[in-house]
Amino acid sequence: MHRLSALFLAPALLAAAGCATTQGPERAERMGALMGRTELSLVRELGVPDATAEAEGRRILRWSSATLEVVPEPYPWGPFGPWGYGYGRGGYAYGYGAGWAAPRTYRRWCDMELEFERAEDAPEAPWRAVSWRTRGNDCR
Repeated sequence: MHRLSALFLAPALLAAAGCATTQGPERAERMGALMGRTELSLVRELGVPDATAEAEGRRILRWSSATLEVVPEPYPWGPFGPWGYGYGRGGYAYGYGAGWAAPRTYRRWCDMELEFERAEDAPEAPWRAVSWRTRGNDCR
């Protein structure tokens, strides 16, 4: 019986292990694939940028994202308060610190900038991506 279950379980475990180790392309590879593409095609793919700037024959487009994650804190002394009081009439907790704690908030953000330039001999040529940079704690 154990051999039979091991026979059926082994392929499932191998498949799960293969999925766990397979990762998507690294950020450098993903961003490198965007280089050389036109501004119009990247705006169509990534959406409208949050900011643009143009100076000295270069154009920079920036996409920004930010989220707040609220993580509740555990009770400082548990649900019974510091003196071991339980819940009173109506289900309300009583006792100092019984059941309240301020939640923690974490700001997750990422700014991605793509820099574009045109060929100097063709001022009507489309803008093409030449470099990129990211800032933030949530850039993937």
